[in-house]
Amino acid sequence: MFRLYRLFCLAGALLFGGSMATGQDVRYARGVLAELCAENMHGRGYTRRGDTKASAFIRKELKTMGLTPLTADFFQPFHLGVNTFPGPVKLTVNETELEAGRDFMIDPSSGSCKGSFETVTVSIEDLIGDKPVFPKAGGKVLIVDARKAGTLSADEKALWNSIRRKLFVDNVAGLKAVIEITSEKLTHGIASVANPIPWFRVK
Repeated sequence: MFRLYRLFCLAGALLFGGSMATGQDVRYARGVLAELCAENMHGRGYTRRGDTKASAFIRKELKTMGLTPLTADFFQPFHLGVNTFPGPVKLTVNETELEAGRDFMIDPSSGSCKGSFETVTVSIEDLIGDKPVFPKAGGKVLIVDARKAGTLSADEKALWNSIRRKLFVDNVAGLKAVIEITSEKLTHGIASVANPIPWFRVK
C-alpha cells in the first residue's frame, strides 16, 4: 500500500524553541508530547492515519509560534511504499487464540494466509546442524523452535538467515506459514515488500 508521507519541517522547534528552558517551556513540551502520544494518534502510524493527525497538530503548533515555513504549508511530500495489515491479524494454536503484540508479532514483510493447517515442528539445530534437515512441509505450517538463536555463532547465524530467506522469501518448501518460537523480545517494524507467506514470531 502506497501512502503519502509528510515530513515535519522544524518539528524540533516545538521542544527547543529557545536557548533557555523555563518551567513554562517544560510544561508546554510535556503537553506537546502528551498530545502526540495520545491514544487517538494511534502511535502516529500510517494504517489508521495517525501520521496525518500528528502532522496537522505539529503544523498548527508551528503556525501558532509564528515560524516561517520552508515550504508553502510546512509539509514536504514524498512517497514510501509500505506493506500494511489493515485488518485484524489472528493466530490460533491448538484452539488457543494468541494476542497480537503480546504473544506474537508478525514479520512486517509477511504475506497473507487464512485457514486451518497441519503443522510440522523442527528446531533451529535441525536446520543448521552438521546434517541439516530441510523440512518437507508443503501445504503446512512450519514451527521452528528458535529459542537458542541467541547462542549461535556468527557462521551459524549467517546460515540461519540464509535458510530463513529460502523458507520465507523464496518459499522453497511450499509452506502456508512459519511460526518461529523465540525467547527474544518481540518488536515491530515496517517493510516495503510482501513475501509469499506470513512469518509469526511467538514467545
